[in-house]
Amino acid sequence: MKAPYFAPQKPRFLGHRGAAGHAPENTLLSFETAAKHVDYLETDAWLSKDGTPVFLHDESLLRTCGIDRKISELNCKDLQNLDAAHGFSLDGGKSFPLRGQGHKVPSVESIVKSFPDKFFNIELKDPRPGASEALIETLSKCHALDRVLLAAENDSIMQSLRASKPAHVPTSASYGEVFAFLKWIQSGAPKGAYTCEAQAFQIPNQWEAFDLAKPEMIAQLHAMGIEVHYWTINDKALITQLLAAGADGIVTDFPELARDFRP
Repeated sequence: MKAPYFAPQKPRFLGHRGAAGHAPENTLLSFETAAKHVDYLETDAWLSKDGTPVFLHDESLLRTCGIDRKISELNCKDLQNLDAAHGFSLDGGKSFPLRGQGHKVPSVESIVKSFPDKFFNIELKDPRPGASEALIETLSKCHALDRVLLAAENDSIMQSLRASKPAHVPTSASYGEVFAFLKWIQSGAPKGAYTCEAQAFQIPNQWEAFDLAKPEMIAQLHAMGIEVHYWTINDKALITQLLAAGADGIVTDFPELARDFRP
């Protein structure tokens, strides 16, 4: 039985870090912008120094907040005093129109509670012991586990997430699982030689020499009950091509593109 996360009609459009093409990524404004257009909000999680899960992509606060510190060095309250729009620019760094307007690094709890009717795609990036448990505990507290897919590129983090989560919460494939699948495909896809606990592959359409958007590859994953979502796709023509090849989902900085592909 499929998790509630997969209940909405396909194709699935996931707002990348909210609506990173329009607003400071992973901020309340970014999620609000994305929520106007899509059912799915894609984001990244770390723990603050005091163990609070927060939404931010980088381990360092330099790019987004203009401070050369790690998330793990500051308590959640201290993070709330930073300007999460410090690095946001729409013109290649010539101007920063949203600096100093109160855009903060949000806690996971605050955002999940702010969008009770949205699904969340959360990539845990924090490798520290206890990070998986803290994220699961927070999502459970918010009664949000039925509308979450958990992701981790790092194999060890994914193992920790799967050990910590309730059985019904879906996950995407980690780096090692994707790499093993590609090796299996290259070897002729021998029967019974590849298995995966993931319910989704969330991958780029191209990786090094690999074309990851071949219809036959997508069909192989579908035969195993695995959805295929591509990131980060901002070109309408490429979205059309990927959906025609069988893609189930598109992660994009511009969630309003979804309106052109609704049935």
